[in-house]
Parts: sequence; C-alpha cells; structure tokens
Amino acid sequence: MHNISLCYRCDTPVEPLVSKQWFIAVDKKFGKAKKSLKQLSLDVVKNGKIEILPRRFEKTYFHWMENLHDWCISRQIWFGHQIPVWYCVGNEKEGGACKLECKKPFVQVEAPKKCPHCGSKNLQQDPDTLDTWFSSGLWTFSTLGWPKKTKDLEYFHPTSVLETGYDILFFWIARMILMTTYALDEIPFKYVYLHGLVRTREGKKMSKSDPATCIDPLDMIAKYGADALRLSMVIGATPGNDIRLYEEKIAGFRNFVNKIWNATRFALLAQNELLIKKRAISNRALSIKKPHQIKPRTLADKWILTRTQQIIKEVTDDIEQFRFSDAGMKIYDFTWGEYCAWYLEIAKGESQNLGVLNYVLETILALLHPFVPYVTETLWEKLGKKNLLISHSWPTVQKKFIFPKETAAMSVVINTVTAIRNLRHESKIEPAKKIHAIFVSKKWQKLLEEKREPIMRLAKLGELEILSQAPHVHPALTHYTDDGVEIFIPLAGLIDIDAEQKRLTNEKEQLEQYAASLQTKLANEHFTSRAPKEIVETERVKLKTAKGKLSAITLQIKNLEK
Repeated sequence: MHNISLCYRCDTPVEPLVSKQWFIAVDKKFGKAKKSLKQLSLDVVKNGKIEILPRRFEKTYFHWMENLHDWCISRQIWFGHQIPVWYCVGNEKEGGACKLECKKPFVQVEAPKKCPHCGSKNLQQDPDTLDTWFSSGLWTFSTLGWPKKTKDLEYFHPTSVLETGYDILFFWIARMILMTTYALDEIPFKYVYLHGLVRTREGKKMSKSDPATCIDPLDMIAKYGADALRLSMVIGATPGNDIRLYEEKIAGFRNFVNKIWNATRFALLAQNELLIKKRAISNRALSIKKPHQIKPRTLADKWILTRTQQIIKEVTDDIEQFRFSDAGMKIYDFTWGEYCAWYLEIAKGESQNLGVLNYVLETILALLHPFVPYVTETLWEKLGKKNLLISHSWPTVQKKFIFPKETAAMSVVINTVTAIRNLRHESKIEPAKKIHAIFVSKKWQKLLEEKREPIMRLAKLGELEILSQAPHVHPALTHYTDDGVEIFIPLAGLIDIDAEQKRLTNEKEQLEQYAASLQTKLANEHFTSRAPKEIVETERVKLKTAKGKLSAITLQIKNLEK
C-alpha cells in the first residue's frame, strides 16, 4: 500500500517526473559587500530598516530565511513569465556547423537575434515559466517603470506599508525583500503589517478550494453595502490574529452605516425648516450651501467639541501605530454612543447650534472615511462640499475647542440620566412610562436645574424634584452616582411591590447559589494550580460580577421593604 498523489482540482493521479529546473543561488556572495541574497534579506530586517508587525513574526521570517536553500524558480505551466533562457537548435540548415559551446544555454534580458557562438538564428526559448512568487516579487518596482528611472519609481519607492496575510510572509514578502535589495539596492517598504486569516463562525479557514466555507463578498455588498463589509473585517481584527466573519456581523455594521446617514439627514433637515413645513423634502433637495460659524453656546456644545478633539487625537495615534481595529471602534462608539445618542438628542430640545452640529459631523465623516469610504463620500457631497472627501486634509486637534470644566459638568448630566435608565431597566419599569424622580446634590443642584428639560426628556420623567437635602421617601429605588448625585424614584403606584420583591428574592437566591459554586471552584487548589491562567482569571471575573449583582439586588430588596 502506498499513497498516490492526486490533483486537487480533478483528482487525477499525479505521476512524479524528474526534470531539469532553474535555481537562484541564494548563498552565493556578490558585489562589493560580498554578501549573499540571503544575508541582504536578513540584514534589512535585523537592522530595523524594515519592521514586521506584529513583531513576533520576525522570528518566523528569520527562521525561514536562515534556512533558505537555492530557490527553484522554474515551473512547467502554460501561463506566466517565460524564463529568459535560449538554446541554439542548430546551424546545419544555414550551411554552418554548431560549436561545442552551442550546447550550453545562454541567459540574457533581451531576446537574442542569433547564437553568440555559431551565429545561428535558429534559437529556441526554454518552455518553462518563472515561479509565481518570482514574478510577484517584482511588484514594488516593476509596476513603477523599472528598469527605467521613472518619476514614479523615484517618488513612490520604497513604499511605506505593505499589508497582507501572515500566511504568505515567506512566499511573497520575503521574495519582495530579496528581489528589491538585489535589483535596486534598497528596501521595498518600511513596514509590513500582517493581518490574520478570515474564518467562518465555526473557525474554519475560508478558502476558494472549499467554497462551502466562503462568504461571497459580492452577495454581501449587494445586501448590506461595501462599507458594512469593510467595517466587519476591520473592527475586531488585530494584527496577526484570525477573525471570524459571518452574515449577522456584517448586518450589524449595516445598521451603523444607516446611523451615520440618519445623523447627516438630521443636520440637513435642521437647515431646511421651510421645506420641512411644506413636506417637500427629498434626499437630493437637502444640502448645506453655506458653512456656519463654530461658536459653542451650551454645555452640550462645549462637551461635544471637547470630546471631538479627544477622539481626533486617539484615532490618529491608533492609526499611526497600526491599531486599526481600536481606531474604528472608537469612532463607532463616539458616533453612535455620544454624538447621536446624546448630543443630537439634546439638540432636539435646545436651540440647535448648526455650526457645532456640522463641524462635529464633518469631523466624523473625515475620520470614518478610511473605514467607510462610499457612504462618507456621498454624505460629504450632500453637505455641500465641492472637493472630494478623499482629498480633504486629516482632522487635527483644535485646542480652542477644549473645555475641561464643561465636559466634567456634562458627564454629571449623562451619568444621572444613565442611572435612571438603569434603575428603570432593573425594576422592569416600562421604558415609555413617565415617572417621578428626586435628585439630591448640593454641588450640582444648579447644574441639574439648568439641564432640567433635557434630563426629563431623555430619562422619560413626568415630574422632577431637585433638592439639597435627602427626603424621606419609601418605598423607592435609590442610586448614588460617582459624581455625588443621589437619586430617588418613588415606587408608590408605579409597580406591584409584592411581585417585585418576590422576583428579586428569587433572582437573589439563584445568584447566591451561582456565586457559591464559583467560590468553591476557586477555593479548589487542584483547579487553580492546573487550569490555564486565562480560565482561572475568567472565573474570578465571573465571581466579582456576581457579587456586584448581589449587592445591587440586596439594596433593591431593602428599598422595597415596608
């Protein structure tokens, strides 16, 4: 019994055949420095001229290159660059005789017109083609006009960053380094950024040789848009680590793209009040013709301007350090969780500041453009911009738009509203139900009074009392924020107290049993000493979370006691 090699395409048996091949001598020293191709390729990475990110893959690169043997560059296939080798077929037809040297192949860049030994024009080129990686290894300079010294070659070479999968570190990246250091005596690029492989939800590698594992990008683009697909492959993808891609993930980012569109539409609608009244709005009819001055008037204006400067700095730093997923996630959170969820909602009640509204929106579009180029370019045009967004300068931090005190004050408002929302959720109070709330804070009493309208609107309050001393309210939900605001929500007539007490008691008992099991598990030295550190730490986090929930439920039960 023996294994038979089969063609992966048609399952036909493949019979080994000994044949002549062409090789590149990677250990042969040449030039003034008397270094081999292998040494040149190793030196440019060891001396830091080329950085491989993440750095752990440098070890893989060195292992491959230090153990590199002469590189077989000939392939017996139909398509590809034909090997520049010629043979003298014979000179008898021309009345002459071949020489002994004619039996030797001759190699040269340009196709020869005749045999250099006997003068015969009866020549034949070697039928083999160059290895695919040999041809693609020329990419960084052959596409720029080399061997001619073109302006493109002078301007663009060496390139800045090469981004590709870690699985072709040796096959392609190493060959480009080898080819360029030899042919141009310079590096092909300064940085190599290696992304991971795309896998299915179950962790299988997506491969064209196994179509069942693949998601057709054209289908996803038709269904959810190219921008949503791009985001799904960037956010969550860290250098050198594989990502899992599935349709639900892409659909989730489609919702974010829609959010950007709606945020822009809100800004456009705010400037077309006349058209709104006439109900004559269409997407094409809306555009901002003239820029507005950026003059912050409200607390929310100063807060969103400050946060915008912070996000510009953080995203710029992340991109420069190749933390693309972090950058994308920060823009995502800022756009959805701060600009849309807070600033735009507050702006619906207060006098809208179109200058601030548009400035922040334009900054978001510019920061998002590398991630979602299609919708941002379209919205940029709708905002009345004449030049393309891709040619627009990258946002920079404006120190005049940083307001630390106002930002801290706005955080008090946000944390207070968030606390009320959490109390409502924990006690199963209907989200749309108007409730009564009492705030107690000497430090922030004036601020809370000034922001009464947006607080009541965003927290769905029907009545709001702002006091300097705590009242006696029972039963009531209570919460003390980190900013020092004590919140009371009277429960009389709001919920069925007996039913709520029963529900909380049952939940408390289940949590106590769960926490006890985790405590027993972590007290077992056999588990903590043998289990991986990551698993032990995960169990500790679970225990800490369970204890936190227990404390909250215990307080809720106490507040409901008559």
